[in-house]
Amino acid sequence: MKNNGQITVFLSLVLVSLLGLFLAAVEITGIYMNRARVAEAARGASLHIQAEYQPRIFDRYHLLLLDKSYMGYGEGMLEERVSDYMDYTLSGYGFAVEDACLTDVRTVVADDCYDLKKQIEEYMTLYLETKALETISEDLAYDNADAEEVAEEIRNGKSEETEQEGNWQGEDPRKLLEQELGIGLLQLVLPSGKSVSQTKVSMQDVPSTACGKENVQESMDTSFSDIDRLEAELGKVRGTGKSELGTDINGILYAMECFKNVTDAELDNCVFQCEVEYLIAGKDNDYDNLTCVVNQIILHRLPVNMAVLLSDAEKMAEISSMAATLALVPGITYGAAKYLLAACFSYGETILEIRTLLAGGKIPLIKKAADWKLDLAHIGNLTSVEPASGQTEKGLDFMRRAMEECQTLNVERLMRAALSGMPDVIKYLEETPYSGGAAALSDSSSAFERWCDNRIIEAIRPQKYNSFTIGPLVAYVLARQNEIKTVRIILTGKLNHLPDDAIRERVREIELQY
Repeated sequence: MKNNGQITVFLSLVLVSLLGLFLAAVEITGIYMNRARVAEAARGASLHIQAEYQPRIFDRYHLLLLDKSYMGYGEGMLEERVSDYMDYTLSGYGFAVEDACLTDVRTVVADDCYDLKKQIEEYMTLYLETKALETISEDLAYDNADAEEVAEEIRNGKSEETEQEGNWQGEDPRKLLEQELGIGLLQLVLPSGKSVSQTKVSMQDVPSTACGKENVQESMDTSFSDIDRLEAELGKVRGTGKSELGTDINGILYAMECFKNVTDAELDNCVFQCEVEYLIAGKDNDYDNLTCVVNQIILHRLPVNMAVLLSDAEKMAEISSMAATLALVPGITYGAAKYLLAACFSYGETILEIRTLLAGGKIPLIKKAADWKLDLAHIGNLTSVEPASGQTEKGLDFMRRAMEECQTLNVERLMRAALSGMPDVIKYLEETPYSGGAAALSDSSSAFERWCDNRIIEAIRPQKYNSFTIGPLVAYVLARQNEIKTVRIILTGKLNHLPDDAIRERVREIELQY
């Protein structure tokens, strides 16, 4: 039996067209697949050379950066490495790489250092202890109103007159201060035996110079002869505080973590000895960088000390006697003389605080009258006042004046332990009814603060039953203050993305029912 097949001319044409479309689709698919292979090979090559980051930079600064010169071989070596990787990857598909060119290389300072800031933020989030972030966030959560308050007081009182006669016969403290500063500001504040290099470094090709780093206000007028100029100097620091420092907290913590400052031991093979100071000032030598930072501290600390001094009635009585004498000079009022002298003594106090910092000690962020160190009689001999040590910022004499006798603590032993260092303080507290505080102090300062606050709440809790005393009122105020502090800690932790467990460790007890 014979079977005959037939096909029409029309169907033949349709089949030929469909076959052509199929082959074209296969060819297009192959082209796109090859393009995808090349693109994937290019991405792989990019990741490959990114993995060859500079290890020394990563080990010290925790930054993933690529050396464009490829360790001295030149930028062409990067392109050669890309070409070799792509050639190796694509050789299995029958491709050969003729040339590779890097067209979009982002520097670390591109887009206002966006990539650098991003890496710093990630490092601070992942690696730095959360308690440090929380602690510093709390310390910076204040608004510096001292400069404005002092400036307002000067405006209201600089024309003040007095009818009393000046009976002070000493030398003008302002001249004594100028004589002290004659040896040089750094020589006055640096610890004995400490020196700073003045060797200059070429800043021509430094990226920060190209980015147009803003000039930092370097110094203030120390003659204290013009009350209007003093008011203008205080105006330089108004409005600083929480808004500026809080925004840059990651950068501040990162700088203190990864860079050295003048109080650290000198580094080998480093361009600058004062690295943190260079980040702030941007000068071409350590001496100028440190000088600039010291003057910045003075500018911001002077209003704080001046506000403390103006609130101290005893010291202001002595200053008023001096001012009444100086007011006898034509052209100067009693009020102007009083505030100029107050600024002069506050400047001397600030010098002592900076000496303490450079010696490795500490100064209180929120200063009180009891923290004042400068005896007004020593304004012309600041170098005779010894800075506080790194173990405690207070001396034994101060602690004797500040501490009261206690039935549950031997104050003398506690003071001696404080002078010896924190381990001795903890050891002594373990022998007292406050052994829980010793355990908390061994853990961290934040844990100790929490323990102290909880101990206060525990102590005042019974006061709510003393209806006919002031106890319930005091207990209520303390409890509300504790609640505010707890809310502040929670908000600070959430703002800085702290883990919930880290926040829970720091919240205080707030149970005090009325």
